[in-house]
Formats: sequence, C-alpha cells, structure tokens
Amino acid sequence: MAEGTLRKMSWAKRLQIIAIAVAVLAAVFFGFLEYTQRPQFCVTCHYMEPYYQSWQQSSHNQVNCLKCHYPPGFKSVIRAKIVAISQVVQYVTKTYGTKPWAEVEDAACLRSGCHETRLLAGTVPFGPDGTIRFDHSHHLKDLKRGKQLRCTSCHAQIVQGQHLTVTPSTCFLCHFKNVSWQQDLSRCQTCHDVTKIPANRFDHRHILANKVDCKRCHGDITRGTGEVPRQHCLSCHNEVDRLAKYEDLDLVHSTHVTKHKVECSECHIEITHSIRKV
Repeated sequence: MAEGTLRKMSWAKRLQIIAIAVAVLAAVFFGFLEYTQRPQFCVTCHYMEPYYQSWQQSSHNQVNCLKCHYPPGFKSVIRAKIVAISQVVQYVTKTYGTKPWAEVEDAACLRSGCHETRLLAGTVPFGPDGTIRFDHSHHLKDLKRGKQLRCTSCHAQIVQGQHLTVTPSTCFLCHFKNVSWQQDLSRCQTCHDVTKIPANRFDHRHILANKVDCKRCHGDITRGTGEVPRQHCLSCHNEVDRLAKYEDLDLVHSTHVTKHKVECSECHIEITHSIRKV
C-alpha cells in the first residue's frame, strides 16, 4: 500500500517536473521567436550594422523590418523564421556572403495601412527643389520599355546609408537610354514643372508663353550611354549557358527587374542628367 502511494507520488512529481520543463522550454522558444521579430535581432550579425543604422535614420524607422522584407500572410512568417535560422547558421559557420541580399515584394509595400495603391494616385513633387512631377500609377500599371517595374525598381539602397530612397540615376537610365536630348518643349515638361522654379533663378513664364524649345537654352543635358558591358555579367555569372542569354533582353529584364531585385547600376553604365546653359 505504502509502496503504491510512493510510486504514484513519484509519477506525479515526474509529471510536474516534465510540465515545468515544457513550460520553461515553451517560454524560451516563444520568447526567442518574439525577439527574432525585432529589428535589433538583425544586428546580431555585424555586417548588418550599416543597414540597421540607415533604417534608424529613415522614414521607416517605426516599421518592423519583417513588414517590408516579407509580404503579408502566415506562410511569409514561417518563411521568415526559416531564413533567419539559416542566416544565423551561416553567420556562426562563417559561410555568409560579403553583401546581404534582400527582396522586398510589392505586396509588402502595398499592404493595408502602408502604401496602398489608392494612395499613390496623382502627381507628387520630386527632386531637391520639388520641381519634378512624378506619378506612381504610370510606373506601376503601365509597362515601361516593355518591362514590368516593381516598387524596388526605383526605391532602393544604391547609396550606402540611404534606406530605400529613389536615386535619380535610376530614373535617368529608363528615361534617357537611346533617347536624344534634342527634344521639344513638351517632352521636358512631362517631368519638369518650370512654373515651380523660383523667379529669382529664372522666370520661365515668357518662355512658356512663346513656346520656346528648351534646347534653345539648355544643351548637353544627358551624359553616358546606359550600355551593359558583357564583363559586368561576369561579376555575378560565370556559367556559359547563362551568358549565352546576354542578348535576350526580355528574359534578362524579366529575371533581374520583374522577378528579382537587381540594381540597374549593377549592370548598366550610369546616365547622368543635369540642365546646363548653352
């Protein structure tokens, strides 16, 4: 009788210990999961520090990294955890690459409560002086040069320390590649709102009234070809079968621009654009 009671008490204690152990492990597990969702977890790996610092200084510094780097949905949460674990393993084993690679899908940018598509309608001022007109709808809905753009086609981190900003050189590559600067007044005004230029710099009203072409005063506004030297491909690809597709522009742009995020400047020679007086 006493032995049976002792045996029952022993099992009860064992179950109690097991329950406590499971509770502790669960607390540690879920605590770790919660911590890995914080931006501070990203700087566990030292090479992420400059990206973390640029995020802190950006307009997105109150937005959790996972909200941008993964689209909405439970599958994305699971995928994020798997990727995070693999990155930690790579860091510990020192098998990580020298440059972090990240994809930001349009679904993440356009999720409810963020940059919803309906909020992107209409023109907005762009540029250091706000004299450039920009309309998101033309770039998101219409094919540009036959290519489907993504949010990150323009919003990127080409310049170290600038988090998801629009680098004008990206605009110039699409708008000026294989385009002569000898254009009429109407083409320039597609982007430039000269009525916003301060009169103390130059009053363009009489120029507009008389329909004087911009090229009468401004010349050599673009420099650079925007070409893609074949050797640029070798910095990423050394497979003969891939290099054989070098001249298949539709495939190249579909892969590098629409399906994945590869900076235009990684492949193309830069095109610069500035207004100079003749």
